[in-house]
Amino acid sequence: MKGLKKIHKSTSVAPSKEDIEAFNKLDAIVRKSAIAFIECGVALAEIHSKGLWRCSEMRTWEAYCSSVLGFSKPHAHRIMHAAKIANDLKELPDAPVIPVSESQVRPLMRLKSKEKQAEAWTKACAKTDGTPTAKQVLEAVVEVIEPKIHAAPRVTTKQKRLELLDQLREIDKNETSWEDAKRLINQLEGLLSPKNTPKEAQKESE
Repeated sequence: MKGLKKIHKSTSVAPSKEDIEAFNKLDAIVRKSAIAFIECGVALAEIHSKGLWRCSEMRTWEAYCSSVLGFSKPHAHRIMHAAKIANDLKELPDAPVIPVSESQVRPLMRLKSKEKQAEAWTKACAKTDGTPTAKQVLEAVVEVIEPKIHAAPRVTTKQKRLELLDQLREIDKNETSWEDAKRLINQLEGLLSPKNTPKEAQKESE
């Protein structure tokens, strides 16, 4: 990268032979795994957590991400987070498909638990041919976060009364049997009973 100076590795804490071997192996995975983001994210996470980037010629972790991958530090951390989630999804006993990109997984980062992430991913896969887009995953995440929005609307007592009155008017208009009218009147009386009326009446008057 232009303007980025390579420096010799620090001599204050000399890396061990094992560290250098581990770094070279993991660094090779990172360099060739731009598409296989899970392998890339897992390797990056290990390099970061063990500080193995110090075995390179980069002064900082941020410089390593920028020089080797062309990533900003925040994006590198998103890839690591996404890879962890994707690995968890891969372990599901009935995993639909495995995510193939960080953008697919990014919406799942809004969910804190593995169970919720799995639920949203399964929902997204069920609505597609098995390879959901980031937008479809986000829609599934919203369903998991706010299930009430997608639930069937609640029918209030007031609405039930109005429906029954409409049915009674239809019976009167069409001169239907008295038995039908009597059945509807009984239902209406049940809705108007003391146990139903006060709470509903109070809510509807507000």
